[in-house]
Amino acid sequence: MPNGQKMRPKSLYALALPHLETPAKIYYRNPMKKFVFLAVCALFAASALFAAPPKIVVRNSTGSAIHEVYVSPSSSGDWGEDYLAGAVLAGGDDIAITLPLPLSKQRVYDIMLIDAEGDSYSRMEETVSENGVITITFEDYDEEPAYYEDDED
Repeated sequence: MPNGQKMRPKSLYALALPHLETPAKIYYRNPMKKFVFLAVCALFAASALFAAPPKIVVRNSTGSAIHEVYVSPSSSGDWGEDYLAGAVLAGGDDIAITLPLPLSKQRVYDIMLIDAEGDSYSRMEETVSENGVITITFEDYDEEPAYYEDDED
């Protein structure tokens, strides 16, 4: 070597595939490929931020026709809206429910089903997952209602 310089060792990439250019050479030589790479990365990041709200499935295995279904965050003091909105959920049927908050912010929910006689079946502090199935059975029958009616004075 001239002037006492040491010879730089070849990279493992160059040793294994000597006929190909290294990714670094391609990356720096072509700014359009760099732009496309960064654009694709930005799209993946944006899709994670604006993902569709999570859904769960509630299955009625109570043996009764259900007239009201409520799902609310366990931290909430309110049951919120009836997801059936006047429809009836027959025994063995499912309902897909879009959760109000992303799973990154809220994973624990309370679920309550009410039949035609006003009997309630509930699961409190249920940890949910995306597209998870929560089966409510007769075992979830509430001796005391899980909901509160307005006090009559």
